[in-house]
Amino acid sequence: MTGIGHVRFVASDALCEGLGQLPSINAHTARQSPKFDGPSSGLATVFAETLPLAVLLLFGTSPETSAHYRSRRPDTFRRASSIVDNNAWPSRELSLDGAIEHVAQLVV
Repeated sequence: MTGIGHVRFVASDALCEGLGQLPSINAHTARQSPKFDGPSSGLATVFAETLPLAVLLLFGTSPETSAHYRSRRPDTFRRASSIVDNNAWPSRELSLDGAIEHVAQLVV
């Protein structure tokens, strides 16, 4: 836990909930922990939450992991499932902004 002073992130991950509490374990972790800034909000956040989950669902995950995401992030889970079930992946020909918009517009 050394060498990183600041972590900025766009989206949170339901499997990592609670990691922000690590600094409260003891004085050492409090001194060594970076400052966290995030998650942000908006379309980029929707994209950053949805696409990794869609990949996870595509390649298979445990029923417990799926249930965790489904209960903690229901809209994200539905959007990611829609990408996989309908083969609605963003085209590689889209710009990043176009891909973000494509994923964000999927009906949940």
